[in-house]
Amino acid sequence: MKKKCFVCLLIMVFCLSIMNLGFNVQPVRAASTQTIAQEMALIYPFIDAADKSDLDTSKTGLSGLTSAQWDTVLGVGTSNTLLTSQVINKFGGDQNAARTALIDFAKGWGEIYYSYNESGLTTTLDNFKTQFTPSFKKLFGSNITFNQFYSFLSTTKNKLPAAISGNLLTLAFGSNTDLIDAIPNVMKNAMDQTLADSTFSVFDNRLTDLGWTTQKLSEQQKKLADLVDSGHKSDLAIAKAMVRSETKLNTSITQPVTVSVGQEVPHAITILGVNATNLVEWKSSNSQVVSVTKNAQTDNYVLTAVASGTAIITAFRDIDTNQAAADGDWLLKYEVTINGELNSNASLKSLSSSSGTLFPAFDAEQTTYTVLLPSDYSGATPTISAVQDDTLASVNVTQASNVTGSETERTAVVTVTAQNNTTQKTYRVTFAKKTVVTNIKTDGTTTNVTVSANSQNLEIPAIDPADINQITLSIDVPVTAERPTVTFQTQTSGGNTTAVLPKVEVAAVREIGGVQKSISVSIPAGTTVTAPAGSAWDGTLSLPTVKLQASATVSGTTTAVIEVGAGNIELKFDKAVRLLVPGQAGKAAGYIRNGVLTVISRTLSADSQTVADSTLGTGEDGKIDVGSDMAIWTKHFTEFIAYTPTSNPSGGGGGGGSAVNSGVSSMSIDKNGGTFNEAGISILIPANAVSSEIKVTIEKLSNTGFTVPEKSILLSEVFDISKDKTGNFDKPVTISLSFDKSKVDVSKNDLAIYWLDISTNKWVKLDNIKVDNTNSVVSGDINHFTKFAVIATPSTVKEIPVSLQLSDIQGHWAESYIKSLVMTEVMKGYPNGTFKPDNNITRAEFATILVNAYKLAPKKDVVFVDTNGHWAQDYISTIASYGIVKGYGANKFGPEDLINREQMAVMIVKTAQLKQTKAAKDFNDKAKIAVWALEAVNIAASEAIINGYPDNTFKPKGLATRAEAATIIFKALQLKQ
Repeated sequence: MKKKCFVCLLIMVFCLSIMNLGFNVQPVRAASTQTIAQEMALIYPFIDAADKSDLDTSKTGLSGLTSAQWDTVLGVGTSNTLLTSQVINKFGGDQNAARTALIDFAKGWGEIYYSYNESGLTTTLDNFKTQFTPSFKKLFGSNITFNQFYSFLSTTKNKLPAAISGNLLTLAFGSNTDLIDAIPNVMKNAMDQTLADSTFSVFDNRLTDLGWTTQKLSEQQKKLADLVDSGHKSDLAIAKAMVRSETKLNTSITQPVTVSVGQEVPHAITILGVNATNLVEWKSSNSQVVSVTKNAQTDNYVLTAVASGTAIITAFRDIDTNQAAADGDWLLKYEVTINGELNSNASLKSLSSSSGTLFPAFDAEQTTYTVLLPSDYSGATPTISAVQDDTLASVNVTQASNVTGSETERTAVVTVTAQNNTTQKTYRVTFAKKTVVTNIKTDGTTTNVTVSANSQNLEIPAIDPADINQITLSIDVPVTAERPTVTFQTQTSGGNTTAVLPKVEVAAVREIGGVQKSISVSIPAGTTVTAPAGSAWDGTLSLPTVKLQASATVSGTTTAVIEVGAGNIELKFDKAVRLLVPGQAGKAAGYIRNGVLTVISRTLSADSQTVADSTLGTGEDGKIDVGSDMAIWTKHFTEFIAYTPTSNPSGGGGGGGSAVNSGVSSMSIDKNGGTFNEAGISILIPANAVSSEIKVTIEKLSNTGFTVPEKSILLSEVFDISKDKTGNFDKPVTISLSFDKSKVDVSKNDLAIYWLDISTNKWVKLDNIKVDNTNSVVSGDINHFTKFAVIATPSTVKEIPVSLQLSDIQGHWAESYIKSLVMTEVMKGYPNGTFKPDNNITRAEFATILVNAYKLAPKKDVVFVDTNGHWAQDYISTIASYGIVKGYGANKFGPEDLINREQMAVMIVKTAQLKQTKAAKDFNDKAKIAVWALEAVNIAASEAIINGYPDNTFKPKGLATRAEAATIIFKALQLKQ
């Protein structure tokens, strides 16, 4: 790579006296002047047309200087003169000869300094070399070789970064005057450092012999520039070109930059190796292709790919509000190409009401809402505000006309039209007043309160805890009630919101399959409902609501969709709740959350509270037929469905060890994806996994005749899955299989789904394995079909001592990972013997776990103001000192902030020092992953440390739990072994 030593040194006067004269000392290689011209010309592409005009003006000015002006330049008659007695003596005492030689030299140097044409420069250098060799020999002698000069100048160039490090802000981002003044001083400092090296003492001695110093030469250079370039425009042009030539697009950004619509455009620059991304201003030549916005909180610029096309991204010095000046002060320009069709995103980013409470809490996939207003509300009709997720989508809001009329009058309609002007999504928000239930008695006697939900939205006043078991709240919901709700008093503790309920009996008349039927919900007295931290749940539950269709793809015929709870907020109960769905006996059942269908395969032994409470774990479900009806017992609320699969399941036993129909089942899947569910097997094919319709065939094989590894156990039937078209899926397919846990001690074995590699007759583990020991189901991801089975292998995790046993992890999907980290004291449980696996984890907690896991030696190079006195202060300082994590700005860390998935990915990848070795996974929500976290997410996902979700999303902003933290750290540590 060519060095730019001559380019950098030409702008100081030392070049005037030494560098260019040195071209002809000793015989020079034939190509030397051409090579020098090429090196000097490396900054020419960074000189604008207007700057070239200024350089031409300065070059012309050299020939017009008067004799008196040249005396000023040479400092004649002053103590700083270049025409010293030593110089005159070198010319035999002839002052005029010495003066003429210096003036002619200055003119020749000016021809070089103000050049910007490489081909012309070679000729100029050759002429300069021929003309001034005799004068140079008189001044410096004939024993300094060209190679010595080249070495001297190269060393000076190498010292520039150190000389410039403290002046980068002034050099690149100060005023134009600062820039002009700074560069000669930086060059002088670099050269002084080189002269101080004994290797180059000969140069220092020659200057002393002439009565010259670098300071004196610098001053004379400034005087010359004052005369031929009074506004220092030429100096500025060269200075800017130098800075631009040292301004680079970050090496982590692949060029040419090509991204897809909706993604953030990478933008990161370095100047002389120093990151200057946030020190510059950014603009786009075409905001319809790439938009540039500024984050008011972080003060960073965000560049977003808007539409197909190309745009020039420019980084420039913010030294003038005048745009014309900004155009001239650019530092870096690069082209970005945006691929992809116009965006089809028609989702909302936010939805809010000027009054009342939005129910359920906003979720982009939820399209129907109620705004609950106080019972005594008498104000104007509130207004609905909506913000589109894609800034180029359009939003139209038709506001409600009142809050007491018909449903149509009380409903605001929000229509979002995507950028492609074809895709639309409609959100409906209905206003409703709450009705306070006033006839609840709290005198210690049993009280039955029957409430008609004609008013639809009930508010229960605070109930004394001592009276909870003495009250039965009977709610009779007639068919005319539209979206009935009931709101209970809540309290917040440990970040979770809870409500303790009295006995609640709900009977709701609803139309199912064209017939009005009564759906019932029974909640036992004293049940505690818990909402996750950050969910903003206000105690409101939706009473049974029949939906027209399920919110997820179901392989089969859906016969009933019942929503109960708070939308996508996962409410959990400490006691089992009974949901009776009439006329659905013999049907399959499942629940849907965040667009994913989970089959309820557990069949309870009896339709009773005692059996349900003892059988179901936290957040679990079971079902049982009651006459012609189906009873679903659950410890969480969400959207439940009854359906007839493409091929009917044949019933089941408790815990998921159900028999599977013999023979062959099949289903058709197109680019929209779909789900296949049989007793014993579930297949989730995400959208865009195939480009055209395929037929999938599933055949259950006998599990005899298959060889598994030594000491391993085949726990399921073997399923042969195939499709009618060749080739792998474009996105991973999730396969879930039931297993027979009566055949194995799950605490001493690792369970996973394996696929049979026919070429080697060996079983290979799927990616993204998840084990649900409670429901006896294992899932995993793969991009092709073959034969699949659940296999158990001896666990490498040691048995946890009694003293460390935890009461709330048995049967949890992360049980084995948690045990391993507790055994090695990387993580700990709580004093009451619990681990709280589903609790969210803070930044401080995760930092502490990483320090323990990787045994990082304590460091205190970095200390944050908001961690002073914090229990994790030393751990946070240690992990920050290693460069693993940064705070918010310069002084804050946010130790109690909950950590999200992309933050966790960055921290574990940096701590484990992982590199990208496998192909990155293309998540559907890749555009939502922050630029600074994208590389780490790709690494963590490709190494299966942090897995995505069945719908091929990563959910980068999703909050992480203690169980997830234990899992990723365990997996990362395994990579080291």
